[in-house]
Amino acid sequence: MRFLAPLFKNTDSDDVPSTVDFSREDFLSYRDAWLRYHSIGRYDSNDVWVSPISFVEAMELPAAMLDVFHQLDYFFAQMRKQYFKKRGTK
Repeated sequence: MRFLAPLFKNTDSDDVPSTVDFSREDFLSYRDAWLRYHSIGRYDSNDVWVSPISFVEAMELPAAMLDVFHQLDYFFAQMRKQYFKKRGTK
């Protein structure tokens, strides 16, 4: 089970990542799709962002696109956390 350890590492840091793990070309290819994807998602009552894409739909998308989406989601969540921490809310 050691191979699963990186998946469960502690990621409670409020630091915004200084690097991303996707290419510039992937970013340029998928940034407009991510903006659309993120704009139609929603936050639930626990302030957790809910993706507008189902599991079945995600299985049909390119892996590179999902990687960009997940990393941008994480980056956005960290920025949002810092914003609310500075404001003293949430």
